[in-house]
Amino acid sequence: MIPDECLIIIYLTDCKECLHTLRHEFLEYYYNRELLENIITAYNNMRKAAERTMTKDLYSRKESVINNMVRIIEFKRKVEGGEKE
Repeated sequence: MIPDECLIIIYLTDCKECLHTLRHEFLEYYYNRELLENIITAYNNMRKAAERTMTKDLYSRKESVINNMVRIIEFKRKVEGGEKE
């Protein structure tokens, strides 16, 4: 069985019109396939770039929060007299 995306059915009786329609449909399929591949590639590249940016941003924010938590713990210990410099 032939997959639907590989099948062009033409319901014309005039041979010249059939050939014209066949050429048109084939070129349209090829164009759309190439265009779609480019769109998918562009989308995937943008998604990967966004993920890398978000990952770097999240890592920086996480490190900042953890460093601030460490400072708070160290300050609390100094205030309570549990740690000497």
